[in-house]
Amino acid sequence: MISFGPENPTKKIAQALVNDFKSRLQQWDASYKECVSSVAKVRASKLKFVPDDLHLRWEKATTTLVLDYPRLTISYDGSIYEMRTCLAICTRKASKASSKIWGRVSLPVDVSGIPPRIRVDQVPDLCPWFRYIADGAIGWAFDKIREIMPQHLPNSELETKGIIKATILGIADSDLAAPFEQLCGEGVTASNMLRDAALDQKLTSYCQKVSAIDGMLSSYTEQTGFHKPTWFKIPLYAVLSGGEIVNRIVLFFMRDVEGYSEIIGLAYDDSERGDLALRAGAKLSKIIGPWI
Repeated sequence: MISFGPENPTKKIAQALVNDFKSRLQQWDASYKECVSSVAKVRASKLKFVPDDLHLRWEKATTTLVLDYPRLTISYDGSIYEMRTCLAICTRKASKASSKIWGRVSLPVDVSGIPPRIRVDQVPDLCPWFRYIADGAIGWAFDKIREIMPQHLPNSELETKGIIKATILGIADSDLAAPFEQLCGEGVTASNMLRDAALDQKLTSYCQKVSAIDGMLSSYTEQTGFHKPTWFKIPLYAVLSGGEIVNRIVLFFMRDVEGYSEIIGLAYDDSERGDLALRAGAKLSKIIGPWI
């Protein structure tokens, strides 16, 4: 989350700022690749932009201007990964900062020869690597906005007001099928689900592959006080290999850790494309936007 202080830009200024950023993308391509190459520790020749993948749009009742930087594919260790950087410039007349820079790293979807899922044993190594890349790209975009800001907002100062790091796991584990199906029911919560000790142990083990979870996951449903974790669920659908469309739930919890807020999402993903986590990430960004 970023702030332009002392107030958000008007729609006209936001449009000019983002159009300026967009117009410089070709000029900045080498700089962007160099940044990603450095943090990912891969040669720049292993990075390629997806052609014609630049998107500019207004969202949230036309109060937020969003620029999706073209996706960048990263060839690494015999596989291909994909990243995207996104700017969201808020124009609401409020002092609260709600403009954002997002960075997302994942497997690509529907690329020939690329498995749709990461193996579970790869997660502990790939998760921090994904985060290094996203953090580097976000820092690069922040510096570039600050570079062109004086031309559009000469009396403003760009500041970081908060950091959220989200990791979503779509897990093809049949033991999770029934419990996650029950989550579709109204009023069924994480606390209800995690009363099953075996399920609690299994989901805790998955979370521990991406975060320093102390104790069992169920303990995070029992904490109280101002900084207690927030649990929520997002409904989606999945298309199975036979073409059947079914409802699926992604379960999230959000907590404060040192220096940032962390969100972990868990889902049973038996879809043919294995893209539940990717789609949940896109929906998550729209849902949590008004919170921050």
